[in-house]
This record gives sequence, C-alpha cells and structure tokens, in this order.
Amino acid sequence: MKVKVSAAIFYAIIIFASLSVLTPGSADADNFYKGKTIRFIVGYAPGGGYDTYARLLARHLADALPGHPTVVVQNMSGAGSNRAAGYIYAVAPKDGTAIGPAGQ
Repeated sequence: MKVKVSAAIFYAIIIFASLSVLTPGSADADNFYKGKTIRFIVGYAPGGGYDTYARLLARHLADALPGHPTVVVQNMSGAGSNRAAGYIYAVAPKDGTAIGPAGQ
C-alpha cells in the first residue's frame, strides 16, 4: 500500500531536517548566513502548490536561521522537478545556500 504525503507535510519535514542540521554549534556558526542569500529552488512552475508552499516557508525560514539571510524562491520547472534536482546536485554551490525539494 502506497502512502501519499501532502505537500505541506513534505515541506515541513524538509524544513525541520534543514533546521536540525543547521543548528549553530559555535559563535562562528551564528554569523555564517549573515549577509548571504539562500535560494529555495522549486522544481515546478510559479503559481502551483509547491511554489505557494515554498514561498510561505521562505518567508519564515529567514527568521529561523541564524544571521537572518535573505531567502529567494527560484522556480526551475521541467522533467517533473528532475531538472531542479540535477541543478542542486551538480551546479549549485555546496555551502548550504541552495536548497529545495524534489518531486516523487
């Protein structure tokens, strides 16, 4: 039996996992995101459900991270979000400034 997870629960799990990994361990970690821009990459077109949830979470993600970075939602539709997943895997910087969910 296959269980479907709603998009809201999926994004909540992503944010919780991100925040649990990104909790600061020292004074240097408090300033890591200060002045930086985090790109929240969504693999679907603007105006859809994933885009709406991403924009809602991006609004509050900046307040939850130390340093209060700027969070920008970037839509990269194509191939059922595989294009966005490939971008995050191969091209995006590996410093934690590019995050995003992938489709099923």
